[in-house]
Order: sequence, then structure tokens, then C-alpha cells
Amino acid sequence: MKKVLLITIMCVFMVVGCNKTENVGKKPIPTTDVGKVVDIFAINITAPSFSVGTAGLYDGGFNNESLKNVKIYDIKAVMNDGYEEETHSYKGYKVKEILSALEIDSYEKLEFSSNGGLNVTFYSNEVDDNMFLFFERDGIRLENAPINLLVPTQPARYSIQNVQTLTIS
Repeated sequence: MKKVLLITIMCVFMVVGCNKTENVGKKPIPTTDVGKVVDIFAINITAPSFSVGTAGLYDGGFNNESLKNVKIYDIKAVMNDGYEEETHSYKGYKVKEILSALEIDSYEKLEFSSNGGLNVTFYSNEVDDNMFLFFERDGIRLENAPINLLVPTQPARYSIQNVQTLTIS
């Protein structure tokens, strides 16, 4: 009887000990949550020098000088990379307002291309007031990547660095 009791107690300890989970060095389970814009307001600052080439419906490009009459915003956004959320502050332009300044009212899609070869395409129904081109993040002007794409409401394709070309079709 003592043997059976001892074996039972040992089995209980083994089961309880084996079911202990540790999260050391493991990434959390991926989520499908998206980020969001928490706060946004227009500010009065001067944008740094940048240039983005355009192709398709609008050929030529735009830069900080050609957008001097377009509002610049301070954007506070929660970003979700699929594993965790981070809140950052950005300064930049709304893409819809850039398109309006370029007098582009109708298009099927926008393709943003970086100098690293990364391309991100958005169809017209995906373009809203939560899509930005930014030049500053958390108070730091991004000189090596002067203009960047920010779309907090789109998982896994919210941002590319150093936008070089915008193809409008």
C-alpha cells in the first residue's frame, strides 16, 4: 500500500511539473490585430528636404517644396507588428491630401516603392485618412530615409522606409 501511495504521489508531481509552461525567449502567439491612430492634429512646422518620384497618372514627382501648402500632422499611432503593440509619434502628411494637392481625384491603385526594392500596393478602396507619408518618428528626423509610409490600420504592411517612387494607376 505504501508503494502504491508513493508511486501515485510521484506521478502527480511529475504531471504537475511537466505541465508548467515557461515563456523564456519565446515570442508571443501572432495576432491578427491591427494598429490604430490614437490622436492626430495639424501642426505648423517645415518639412525637411525630400523627393518622391511619381509614375502613371501623375508623372514627375513631388517634394517638400511642392507640398508647402499641404497640412503637416502630428500623428500618435499604436502599431501592431502581429506580435506586440507599440505607440509612436510621427510627423507627416496624409496621402489623400497629397493626392488632392497633385489634383489626382480618380485612381485604381497606388504602389509605393522603396530604394530597397520593397513595393506595397493599395487599391483605391483601401486608401483612407489613416495613410501617411512621414518624415519624423518619436522626435527624430529620419535623414537616411527622409520619407516613409505609415499605415497603422493595415497589419504587416503598415510601413516601408525610404519611399522613392509612387506609381498611380
